[in-house]
Amino acid sequence: MDEDFPGTLCFEDTQVTVNKAQQKVNLKVKRLEGSDGKISCIVRTEAMEATKGLAYKNASEFDDYLPYH
Repeated sequence: MDEDFPGTLCFEDTQVTVNKAQQKVNLKVKRLEGSDGKISCIVRTEAMEATKGLAYKNASEFDDYLPYH
């Protein structure tokens, strides 16, 4: 393992469904392969493309979540 490589960050779950009444959602970020030192990342929320055949509506900016840019 290259100890100088910080690794790769990813979300533990690739799909999360939450109720609109929830004030927040906690998502786990995993560090893969890296092991040397502290690392950080910036997370940004954005609208998803509409998907056909889904039983639920995609979230809308400001109505369902606050966008962080």
